[in-house]
Amino acid sequence: MSYLELENVSKAYGASVVIPGVDLTIEPGEFVCLVGPSGSGKSTLLRMIAGLEPISGGTIRVAGDDISNADPSDRDMAMVFQSYALYPHMSVADNITFALRMRGIEPAVIAERLAQALKMLKLEGLENRKPKDLSGGQRQRVAMGRCIVRQPKLFLFDEPLSNLDAKLRSQTRHQIRHLHDELKATSIFVTHDQVEAMTMADRIALLNFGEIQQIGSPEELYLRPRNRFTAGFLGSPEMNFFSGRLELGAGLRFQGPALMDLPASEGRRALVAARCQPGQAVDLGVRPEHLLLADAETPGTLPLKVQTVEWLGAEAYAFGTVQGQEIGLRLPSDRAQTVTLPHPGEVLHLTMQPDSWHLFDAEAGVNLSLADH
Repeated sequence: MSYLELENVSKAYGASVVIPGVDLTIEPGEFVCLVGPSGSGKSTLLRMIAGLEPISGGTIRVAGDDISNADPSDRDMAMVFQSYALYPHMSVADNITFALRMRGIEPAVIAERLAQALKMLKLEGLENRKPKDLSGGQRQRVAMGRCIVRQPKLFLFDEPLSNLDAKLRSQTRHQIRHLHDELKATSIFVTHDQVEAMTMADRIALLNFGEIQQIGSPEELYLRPRNRFTAGFLGSPEMNFFSGRLELGAGLRFQGPALMDLPASEGRRALVAARCQPGQAVDLGVRPEHLLLADAETPGTLPLKVQTVEWLGAEAYAFGTVQGQEIGLRLPSDRAQTVTLPHPGEVLHLTMQPDSWHLFDAEAGVNLSLADH
């Protein structure tokens, strides 16, 4: 399998620049997710890689070969779309092998590749059915089979799970990742769903307004976000943010909706003190699972007035306000029992796990609590 290299690739429609310039390298066998909100440019970037959209500038290389202006048919890539794009009058077998037959591949080779694809995708016994006789998950697997038999250099997925229900999405996620590992393929997967990205990807490229905000492993983006956008996009429920000012002294204190102590190791305190000024305007970010219940007498805690509680069986979340600002808290597993859940109107006192919080520059949004930024 080949690797992909994008060098300052841009896209503009007239005076409207949607992708100002992207640099990205994908190694052989990687599964990379392009993720971001609607309008971030992820599908446009994928279509430029496939050749379905012309680039406005930059260079696209596959295995060192410049394919920036090559026709889609000459790029040796296979794409799975959000819509299944199956021929309704053709059987499963004919849909899967259509491209091979159009290329004049020998019938024996077609039959062998079809048998392999049907087995991989658990479609054996369905080869004579028409798309209308298949479930949504089966149709998506047929679309993937059409790509598999081509044995392309790159697999491209453009939000292929959007039309499936929640249970099928989960099953198909596992199937796609398993196929990727079995085929040792190089894959690019576009999604707006952070769960898909975090559970499937070797690396995630997070886009916003056509620019990559951060690229790295799911763990890196979740635990070490380089900026406020990355921190706020990944995570469900999302990260809690407080605007305020930082007080530097013997410890770290944050003056926001309430005066909060920031529990930190000596190294974290030294890092923040070196990068921040006393009284600097910052945004404090802390994830719901990093908030801890504390006694009411504990100084420097957050008083959370509960408004709603979401019980999910294995875990529960409480949502409420701290002096009018809404935040969320993941309750400890022992409090997730329905008999011990807090009630609306109850006040919970919260502190934070040491070193779990992040400080973001109020204007630039960069993470001031990471050593390598």
